[in-house]
Amino acid sequence: MNRVTPLQAVYLFGSHARGEARPDSDVDLCLVADGAEQQLQTARGFRRAIREIHSKPAFTLIPITPARLAEKRFRHDHFFHSVLSEGILLATEN
Repeated sequence: MNRVTPLQAVYLFGSHARGEARPDSDVDLCLVADGAEQQLQTARGFRRAIREIHSKPAFTLIPITPARLAEKRFRHDHFFHSVLSEGILLATEN
């Protein structure tokens, strides 16, 4: 049985978070978790789970470690700034 990396946070961002989604819009999720290799396994697990519900899921998963996210925030990375400022926090580990 595969172990799933405990997620520290999940953000919905992009058109769905802004309320601008169209029927063909994909779902954008940022997954915050420790360990790059484990993040990939988590992303694969999400893809498999969504495929069970919908045969052709239209989504994008962006895995990132908490340390890397803090670095991106410190460096004022435009992409991650929009994820954090416009995104909707769906889940945290607490």
